[in-house]
Amino acid sequence: MTVPLREIASAVLVDASGRRQLLVVGAGDKPDKTSRTLLLNLDTRVWTTGAPRLCPGDHMAAVTVDNMLYLVGGFVSGKLCNMTQIYNPVLNVWTAGPPPPVVTAAASAVAIERSIYYCGGLRNETLLADSVNAPVTNCWRYDVDVGAWTAIASMPFGVHHAAGATDGSRFWIFGGRQTAGNSLGRNANFTQVYDPTTNTWDSSASGRYAALPVARGSMGAAVYMRGRFFVMGGEEFCGSPSTCAKNTTLLTSLAVYNRTDRYDPVTNSWDLPAPGMALPRHGMYPVVAAGPAGVTNVDGAPVAYLCGGGPQAKTYYSAYCDYMTLASDVI
Repeated sequence: MTVPLREIASAVLVDASGRRQLLVVGAGDKPDKTSRTLLLNLDTRVWTTGAPRLCPGDHMAAVTVDNMLYLVGGFVSGKLCNMTQIYNPVLNVWTAGPPPPVVTAAASAVAIERSIYYCGGLRNETLLADSVNAPVTNCWRYDVDVGAWTAIASMPFGVHHAAGATDGSRFWIFGGRQTAGNSLGRNANFTQVYDPTTNTWDSSASGRYAALPVARGSMGAAVYMRGRFFVMGGEEFCGSPSTCAKNTTLLTSLAVYNRTDRYDPVTNSWDLPAPGMALPRHGMYPVVAAGPAGVTNVDGAPVAYLCGGGPQAKTYYSAYCDYMTLASDVI
């Protein structure tokens, strides 16, 4: 990328010329970098800059519906971004939509049909251990045609920095943290599943779903490819680098995870396919789309794009941008 960013939100969209663009926003080490909307042409692999966001910040949930990107919540200089930001890639314009009734940051969100489902997160970035800073269990549905939010059933366990994804019919949330405020620790391994047709939740706590093999947070979104979910990276709280590395969990000496966990909802089982990650990190926002044009064994096949994020736990930035073919995922 042209600037290093962390706590990413991203999406693949189509511009006015019909070109696929990978959009990336997040927190930079300076305000002018945080305000940038980075656009990568996936055919030419050239970066350009789009219109700046109305509310530049980080820890925003990103959802795409009908080639429009919706950014919900997030932190801006330690405060909440009290709007839903909507990006039109054809016009290169951001507009403001209504915020959810309970605005949070580091929440999880997905699109199912023409609705956005938004759950969890933090209401405060400070680290004080009180009820105001605890991760919320609130969940909401946004009707993109009506432009209004309605409450839905609360999730079983309040988490922030979890990995959310959908198989097209249900909302899945993997892992996350349960600490007060934007702090490391209290990692969760829950698998939480919401069914919009019944407005009900279930979770690994009931024994129906297999839990995430390694409890952790800050994986960005999970991705759904070829009938399976993939949860990548993440970070951990530990002491000095000499005490961080754990071969059993693939935690590096920089306290980030070099692992890609794969979940099969049909068999309700996890495995750990190769590859891990080209650059282990946290705070990226993986997104699935067709691979870059003209690349052998990739052109047109689905890949997971990963840009930015921190190669070390806590506040670190990266300009690294890659895609994962997950070639071992053969069905």
